[in-house]
Amino acid sequence: RAIALLTPVDQIVKQFLLGKAMRITTLVSPLKPEHDTTLHALPFDVAQAKKLLDDAGWKDSDGDNVRDKMIDGVKVKFEFELSCPSAPKTTVDIVKTIKDAMYQAGILVDIKTMDGPALQKAMRKHDFDMAFSGVGNTSLPDDFTQLWATSSWTSGGTNFCGFGNAESDKKIAQIAETVDYEKRVPLIHQLEKMVYDEQPVIFMYYPNRKIVSHKRFGNTIYTFDRPGVLLNNFKLLSATSD
Repeated sequence: RAIALLTPVDQIVKQFLLGKAMRITTLVSPLKPEHDTTLHALPFDVAQAKKLLDDAGWKDSDGDNVRDKMIDGVKVKFEFELSCPSAPKTTVDIVKTIKDAMYQAGILVDIKTMDGPALQKAMRKHDFDMAFSGVGNTSLPDDFTQLWATSSWTSGGTNFCGFGNAESDKKIAQIAETVDYEKRVPLIHQLEKMVYDEQPVIFMYYPNRKIVSHKRFGNTIYTFDRPGVLLNNFKLLSATSD
């Protein structure tokens, strides 16, 4: 939670995406009606993060502005490697912004850039400390097994953060088996709350998507899912490009 409080998501959205993005607070898209709107985005709060770190025993004992803690008789510095894609440059700049924010609370972040396939491979092998990555979504009902079930961690799947226990696995199975929407939503909210409380990942944002169609086409229907339009519905109104 302290790490999440030290991630300046609002600043990143304003500076690098020109405000064209929406905050994500849980594992369910805020565009979906089953999203729990009572779970709010965590603010950027250095003071609160410092308090949580102090309470957990992470303090700067030697005055080098990096927190440390005695673990099994060894002084361990609060330092970790943050892996990210080497392109585009904006991604690296965002990660540098996160690094600078972490240092305000005495946490040292080492940036490791990798090409996309190498990063995905490392994440599947659990060969990373922290990684900057993204996932896609659709307008269909969510099946949380792939990203959040413990079986997807032990099998080299895409539960990269290793979240979960018997209770969350049971909840994921119940959601997958429940067809009735009114019964399904409370189960989703319970799983959302589990993930929100543990903060195994830092929920950041998803960027707005721009879709453009020429005025010579009519009957355009825009959709949440890619490519964002129903191409077979297009009606040619004019053969000219004026």
